[in-house]
Amino acid sequence: MDLAALAKLFTPINSPNPGDGSSSYLVSFAIIGINILLTLAGVVTVVAIVWGGILYISSAGDEAKAKKGRQAAINGLIGMMIVILSFTMIEVIGRILS
Repeated sequence: MDLAALAKLFTPINSPNPGDGSSSYLVSFAIIGINILLTLAGVVTVVAIVWGGILYISSAGDEAKAKKGRQAAINGLIGMMIVILSFTMIEVIGRILS
């Protein structure tokens, strides 16, 4: 797979396309890197929420395990909010600067 095909996979529609003269490769790679990191962070938060739910359900009345599961799910939700806000901030800043 060549670099241009890889860039198209991870570049949002409104982002500059590498090689079309609208931006440098460094900016394009930064955009791709940020999108990859935000995607991975989103996956990790979903896994944390699911893991917290599994811990909570399987606590079988043990208050310590239930608390641990509840806290893991809450931390996952907080992480998801941070990821969504980060994505939103990057989009807003990108639209202001372009």
